[in-house]
Amino acid sequence: MGVFVFLPLVLPLTALPIARLAEQHLHPRATTRLLTLLAAVLGLCSTLCLGLLVVVGTAQLHPGRTGGAGRRGGHGRLRRLRAQRSGCAVRRSEGGNAALSAH
Repeated sequence: MGVFVFLPLVLPLTALPIARLAEQHLHPRATTRLLTLLAAVLGLCSTLCLGLLVVVGTAQLHPGRTGGAGRRGGHGRLRRLRAQRSGCAVRRSEGGNAALSAH
């Protein structure tokens, strides 16, 4: 995703060479219409690129790292991990939270 972040910023810069060529070879009215259409197309392409970056960026988020306690209402995963490291047995209760029991 590194280089593609800059694509929506660089994409509209491609209109500059087209504008210079159109200025030399076309009638001013045709040039204006061409550049207006080109600006609309490049604006849509930039918006599409930004939208795709948002989709890719949100797809890379880890489901358990959103900052909230989640659906279960607690930090059950963290409690189970700590219990496994300390050697305690971990069992799940009906509410989804882990219950600890010592050996």
